[in-house]
Amino acid sequence: MNIIAAEFLGFVSPIPPFATANHGDILRGLNYGSGGAGILDQTGAQLGDRISLNRQLQNHGVTVSKTTLLPGLNANRAREHLNKCLYIVNMGSNDYINNYLMPHVYPTSTLHTPDQFAEILIRQYSEQLRILYGYGARKIAIFGLGLLGCLPVYANGTACVESINSVVLPFNNRLRPLIDTLNTDLPDAQFIFIDSISISAGINPLALEIVNRATAERAYSAVLPSDAYPFDIRRLAQL
Repeated sequence: MNIIAAEFLGFVSPIPPFATANHGDILRGLNYGSGGAGILDQTGAQLGDRISLNRQLQNHGVTVSKTTLLPGLNANRAREHLNKCLYIVNMGSNDYINNYLMPHVYPTSTLHTPDQFAEILIRQYSEQLRILYGYGARKIAIFGLGLLGCLPVYANGTACVESINSVVLPFNNRLRPLIDTLNTDLPDAQFIFIDSISISAGINPLALEIVNRATAERAYSAVLPSDAYPFDIRRLAQL
């Protein structure tokens, strides 16, 4: 989905990953994503090594330090550049898929109700997004979770598992208020929320590639007011 969104933003080739990036890539943009990683450090532990959001933020801190060393840039000009960059953050799914919904591996679902777990995630997420802001990020698009119960790993091919879909709703319901809080608390912050579930309404949720493309398209250019709050990625990029 993030790759498709990058296409709408004008990138003709994938944004290079942090691990292999050179100095020339820094100003173009980097991908810090890691398969299986989550908001919580322990998420995805059964998969082996992965880069949690906390570690991704540490890596971004390294990038920020390198930015000040690039030709023609000093600390102030580097900060101005970072203020203009667009950040796309799509986290939380793995905290359910590779944590809460795996009771044979993780105790979280026995220790916390879905509402309690969502609150734990949102509190951690809030701190992490504030750290990202502290590194100079000002224009940040936050994607909500999709219908996880419709993923092939859970669905039987013809029907979604609604009990799983309902488990993630408390997290999504907290994201929009979080956006308001961050925009109020942090000077010049422009956080937006992409409502993946709202966008997927009316689309066969089992057609996963179609859902991903539709989400990316309407995240970039909203069709309905419910697609993006308070506005879409296209407007965010123009700020």
